[in-house]
Amino acid sequence: MKVLRLAQVDVDMIVMALGAQDWPGGFLDPETGAVYPAFEGEVIGDDGDPTDPDDHEWIAIEPEGAREPYEDMVEFTEQVTDPGLRRSLDRALAGKGAFRRFRNVMYEDAPEGTSRAWNAFRNARSELRALRWLADQDVVDAGELGERIRLVEQASTLTPLPAVTAPGTGSKVDIAEKLSLFSEHWSPKVVARLNDYEIKLVKVKGEFVWHAHADTDELFLVIEGTLTIQLRDGDVTLQPGQLYVVPRGVEHRPVADGEVAAMLIEPSGVVNTGDAEPGDLTATHDVSLLE
Repeated sequence: MKVLRLAQVDVDMIVMALGAQDWPGGFLDPETGAVYPAFEGEVIGDDGDPTDPDDHEWIAIEPEGAREPYEDMVEFTEQVTDPGLRRSLDRALAGKGAFRRFRNVMYEDAPEGTSRAWNAFRNARSELRALRWLADQDVVDAGELGERIRLVEQASTLTPLPAVTAPGTGSKVDIAEKLSLFSEHWSPKVVARLNDYEIKLVKVKGEFVWHAHADTDELFLVIEGTLTIQLRDGDVTLQPGQLYVVPRGVEHRPVADGEVAAMLIEPSGVVNTGDAEPGDLTATHDVSLLE
């Protein structure tokens, strides 16, 4: 059987299929990494028409059920140190309708930092289950998959809450904690300020756009993964603990085969796509982790 690179597999769709409540999961094509959901018992093929999974050597993805997602809520609740919020969550978890009640408490009553931490924890646990399911199928490079599982396990490890602070200056910043609070790619988050500069954390995967910053240098410090900064006259590859400063006005494009976590240091207000035409990868100025 062909061994796939992790980047070839639609892990997000596996997460969705495993978490399906009202439809019967889906199917993984072990040759391509594509995932085909089975909505209302019907599977749509690449040509847009219904197809019979029995006609393909696909692997069925059976929904995981409610037990493990419920245990995620219980484990998260055990780390909540605010007595009133803890009581509300404990009551929400008792009996039928626990998911709905827990969601209502988390998004209506809990502090923003706690709800962000829950989202990050829930997403990491869902991804972890999808990656472990994928490991059981033995279709993805074991070393690459094992490293990704290790990183997601770290991201899904809880500390007592509320422990989310969002400092500007004069406060300690826990980089690992901040990284655990978001999962989107190419959307830098401000975590601290230094005079007129902002320190940002970002997760990246795939290819960015070619761009330059006419008025400022830009510092990239890799925390996790391998980042390649493409320049018109050559590439710079960075491993964890290595940094590179792109001089102002120099056209460049960050590229990451797998997920990379990095720190950026640049003047306040810098747009991530620089002088490129604004598009889907142009991020808003996100200070949600800076309270």
